[in-house]
Amino acid sequence: MINNRALEIPTISKLRLLYDNYVRDTGVNEQVTPAERAEENSLLDSFMATPVMKYTMHFLADKGTFSIED
Repeated sequence: MINNRALEIPTISKLRLLYDNYVRDTGVNEQVTPAERAEENSLLDSFMATPVMKYTMHFLADKGTFSIED
């Protein structure tokens, strides 16, 4: 059984919103709506806001791989 508090973690709750966005039939082309794209972007933003990704971004920036934009 999953603790309900785990479902409230930002990355988990945003991921769960995506579950109804996809057509399971591989023979059907999907039409991505602006609302679905916004959900995807919100999930990516929540991933990037995690401590692990913040650390990774600063590490890579320190190595000169890219610059961090605010």
